Amino acid sequence: LQRFNNTSLGVNENKLETFIITPNPTNDIVTITCAECFLTNKRYQITDTTGKVIQTASFSVENPRVSMEGLATGLYYLTIENTTVKLLKK
Repeated sequence: LQRFNNTSLGVNENKLETFIITPNPTNDIVTITCAECFLTNKRYQITDTTGKVIQTASFSVENPRVSMEGLATGLYYLTIENTTVKLLKK
């Protein structure tokens, strides 16, 4: 008689950082918050639907505000590290 211990293997889960963008859609300025991450000194990039880079910089505060003033109405993508979210400019 043999006995096997059927224990599950440990697997590290990939945690997707959830950014909250308000207001979205926006007229000019969006505020970015993330309850489970630190945004200070993280680089971000805004691109349009063709992939053209519109803006690149680093956040200097924890709940940064990003200006979309002067951009045409439409869809943009905000990328922070490996996470991309859609931004709508109205």
